[in-house]
Amino acid sequence: MLLSNADGRVTGRPVPDDRRNFKPAFYPRGVVFGPDGLLYVAARGGPISTNPDDALIAYLLRFNPFSRKLVDVFASNKTVPELHRPEALVFDREGNLWITSFHNNSDPNDTDKILKLSGRTGRLLDSISLWTTGNPRATAQAILFRPDGKLFIPITGTASETTGQVRRCDTKTKQCDVIVPANSVGGPLQSPWFLIFRNSDPATLSYKGR
Repeated sequence: MLLSNADGRVTGRPVPDDRRNFKPAFYPRGVVFGPDGLLYVAARGGPISTNPDDALIAYLLRFNPFSRKLVDVFASNKTVPELHRPEALVFDREGNLWITSFHNNSDPNDTDKILKLSGRTGRLLDSISLWTTGNPRATAQAILFRPDGKLFIPITGTASETTGQVRRCDTKTKQCDVIVPANSVGGPLQSPWFLIFRNSDPATLSYKGR
């Protein structure tokens, strides 16, 4: 990962500053600044895995953005068994962390999910399944909260019945509405990923003045 200033110029050394502990590979997939000022990175590969190609390996790492050093492994597939190949991550208003997780291909009963982790301990608090066994698969690689607290989830993947959807979820009831239909039924999006609202802070994905 590389640091850049406001005009996009790369500055300083990469993060982490010492990659000798990140063998045999380091695959960062998503980043966001947390309420504590640390940089949270969803990754697979290093710093502990011996097989970076294992899709079930998952890490949520915390870095000090000033020293560029690893602070700790905040969560992993060892501490949160449902966490697989994480990508998008965002904090809610209570300071808890929501993160995407792909399903375990070897488990026919597993599904793709959005996991809710404690922002203090990293333990699993709750989850929202994106599909149920026997129905078309739905995967997510980006998520974002709206100022009113609703979680927005663009759906990607290979299932034509769901790909291109954007879902709006109430994280308290875990009920989700499809507000943009799948591309196969006339929706305008083919494989949506990143999304943003007008007042979103691009570093923290929270809202100014909140």
